[in-house]
Amino acid sequence: MGGVPELVKRVPVGEFLDHGLNREDSDITRRDFAAYLKAIEGHARRIVHPGDTIDLPGLSTIVLTADGEHIADLPGIQPVPTRIAPPSPNGIWTKPRIPVRPASWSPSASSSFSISAT
Repeated sequence: MGGVPELVKRVPVGEFLDHGLNREDSDITRRDFAAYLKAIEGHARRIVHPGDTIDLPGLSTIVLTADGEHIADLPGIQPVPTRIAPPSPNGIWTKPRIPVRPASWSPSASSSFSISAT
């Protein structure tokens, strides 16, 4: 959000999509969020939630995460079984390691994109 005040001076923006209120407790994030809200005044704003769709011509998106919440399932995607890795030499099944983001990133919003040739 820190670059939005400069962005709106240079690029026309129709609608801002974000995860809602600032949940981080630091001086810089409070300052940046206040500057963001001031910069988007007069623009359309949509607070997205997991499962929301964002449709543009030729592009469909589904919001996967927002404000610390996540979508329960993604249409057309099968869940990965927990036992996907072969057993280790001692016969114990192992799970793949997934990098964990710092807690300060959890309120962010993320989306899945599907592009069509229409």
